[in-house]
Amino acid sequence: MNTEAPIARLKPTGNGEDVQLGYWPHRRTWADVADMGGVVMPLDDALEFIAHAGIVWTWI
Repeated sequence: MNTEAPIARLKPTGNGEDVQLGYWPHRRTWADVADMGGVVMPLDDALEFIAHAGIVWTWI
């Protein structure tokens, strides 16, 4: 399936390889993964999260 929709945003934090993770929900604007602000994690962990988290793939 090719929707051409973005699935996730990895925003560098400026702290090593840490990134803030966002996703593209049905509202068609970037949203934080967590309700209380963005989730910050190392890049490798963020990629693993994107590959397996339902929240990222729900609205595609």
